[in-house]
Parts: sequence; C-alpha cells; structure tokens
Amino acid sequence: MTLIDIESEERIATFKATKELLQILGHEVMNALAPISSLIESAISTLSVPARRETALPDILGTLGRRADGLLRLTDSYRVLARIPNPNIGLHSLDVVIEDVDRISAVQRTAKATLLTAVYVKHLVKMDRDLVTQALGSIVQNAYESSRDSSNVFLEATSDGRRVSILISNDGPEIAETSRHDIFKVFYTTKEHGSGIGLSMARSIAQAHGGDVFLKSNKPVTFEFWLPV
Repeated sequence: MTLIDIESEERIATFKATKELLQILGHEVMNALAPISSLIESAISTLSVPARRETALPDILGTLGRRADGLLRLTDSYRVLARIPNPNIGLHSLDVVIEDVDRISAVQRTAKATLLTAVYVKHLVKMDRDLVTQALGSIVQNAYESSRDSSNVFLEATSDGRRVSILISNDGPEIAETSRHDIFKVFYTTKEHGSGIGLSMARSIAQAHGGDVFLKSNKPVTFEFWLPV
C-alpha cells in the first residue's frame, strides 16, 4: 500500500497555483506598463516641439490617462479576487438565492431577454448565501454577454441527494476547443469588454464550499455550478 503525503501534495498544488497567478499578474502588468512608458516618452519629446504641444499633447495625455485607469482596474480586479472571504455557512433556500440572482442580473440583460428558471430543490442548502448569489450572478452575466441579442438564459437546479447541481445555459456561440481550458483562468476573456474574473471568481467560491464549476456542454453552452449536500 502506498502512503500519500497529503500536506506535501497540497503544498505543491498551492505553489503551482501561486506561480501561475504571479505569471499572469506579471504578464498583465507588463502589458499595461509598456504603452504607458512609451506615451510618457512621446509626451516629453512633444514638449520640446512648440508647434505640436497644443495639438498632440492633449491626445497623448488623454491616452496615458486611459491606460493608467486600465492598470488601476486591473489591480482592483486582483483585490476583488483576493478579498473573497471564507464562506459563512448557513441553511438557505435555493429559491431565494435564485430570486436574488434574477434581480441582480436584470441590469445586464436586454429588454427582451429573460432568465428562465426551474428550481427542483426544495430542501435547504448549506452555503454562504451572499457568496453563492455572487458566483451564480457572475455565471449568468457571462451567459448574457455570450448569448445572442434578445435571447434567454436558462437556469435549472436539481439535487440527487449527494450534491446540488445548478445548470446555466445560453444559445451563444460554442466555446473554441483552444479556449476551454483557459476560461477559468484569471483575466482570460474572449469578449471585447470582458474583465476575465467572473468565471474564475465563481469557481473559487464553489471550491470554497467543497464544490466546483465546469463547462458541462458546449451545445448549448452550459456551465454547471455544484455544491455538496
């Protein structure tokens, strides 16, 4: 019989996760700082050319300001992920949580779109209500952003006695094979204005509850968020 050093395995997994996160952070910060450095050089050189000061300098400074704002949003996104608290577990009705998600997601959907829900879980569920609401809201928002205009997002919750399963699907385009392993990475996004933290945060919250989030189907695009009973 082989004995496994669980603590050693956990340390290795933590080290790998930390290394990956630092690599992503370094990459994103470098991408944000490189144009800022170039813009500063352009602004300095423009100051020495009086004829260009009034025309070029405002544009350069405006772009510089937007890039700096982008860097601030980047670091704030990391702070959001770092501040996810340990779950405050209690017994809650899943119906109430889904109602909260529906109200929150109302601001992200188009006028004709609807969150269609079917909750077949009648027993109370052990969870942090606020965190689970936040996680499901992020997945639903991702579904709205990925779906076609005026289309619906579908949410179905069931329980088999061992775990609660919440399926969230939309009729948007399939996720490319090359992207399926990256969609839960921090800041990875294929959307023009996506932040890349929604699915990562949702998975962190699920795993803090002993559950997980994964891509269950690609046609239609369906994510499963599950919690242990």
